[in-house]
Amino acid sequence: VMFLDTITVALVASTIFVLRRKARRSGDNYTGYRSPLYPLVPIIFIAFELMIAANVLLNQPREAIYSATFFAAGFPVFLAMRWINRKRKPAGETSI
Repeated sequence: VMFLDTITVALVASTIFVLRRKARRSGDNYTGYRSPLYPLVPIIFIAFELMIAANVLLNQPREAIYSATFFAAGFPVFLAMRWINRKRKPAGETSI
């Protein structure tokens, strides 16, 4: 379980880069949370989370593989829900 936790925390932390890039492309000023020494601090945090995940993978490979399988099994559900939500949107409306 620790493997899945650290991987998902690293993925969530990486969204700061995506959100800031989207804000820059749209012309809006980023008004969200400011991180000191950006992008160094988020990169270090993500690196530490991935190192913990690698350590769990090395020391508890069976549990890590179960967690990764469980995580991967959810991806088709995500795609199906995304497809359903796009199908319901009225014409002309775009998703974020």
